[in-house]
Amino acid sequence: MKIDLCDVEIRIAKQKRTIKKFEKEFGDEVNKIWRKSFNLGGYHFPFSESGVVAIVIYNKKIIGAATCFSYKVSFNDKAHPTWSEIKNVCVDKNYSNNGICQQLIVELIECLKTKGVSRVSLLSRNPIAKHIYQKVGFTERCRISEELTSYEMILK
Repeated sequence: MKIDLCDVEIRIAKQKRTIKKFEKEFGDEVNKIWRKSFNLGGYHFPFSESGVVAIVIYNKKIIGAATCFSYKVSFNDKAHPTWSEIKNVCVDKNYSNNGICQQLIVELIECLKTKGVSRVSLLSRNPIAKHIYQKVGFTERCRISEELTSYEMILK
């Protein structure tokens, strides 16, 4: 289904209180689209209180979602900047090829920049999405297996 990106609303929750509100208000819908997108049975979308959750709404219906988890990394007692991992990016198949996934990732990255994140990574089993990741600035870091690829972006 062809849609105009101007008609799509992306909501981002980045604070513990807002994430809990998202989970209460949209949790069932998000879990439904997430399970359908990844062919999972009873698994639930992880609403992490320390991360960022984004949902895509079109015609009062959730058609996409993603989450990020952030980590403070330190080696040999030296603190390093915060690193985030984008996970569980999904868009309802009826609305694919409209630029929604790309816009969702761009919005998440902008949010992560405001949180002081310096590095973002993601893992993908979807070779079709590779061009989306590269278009927004990710580079392929390594192939973990024949199906799984790691991508990375350094934020400035």
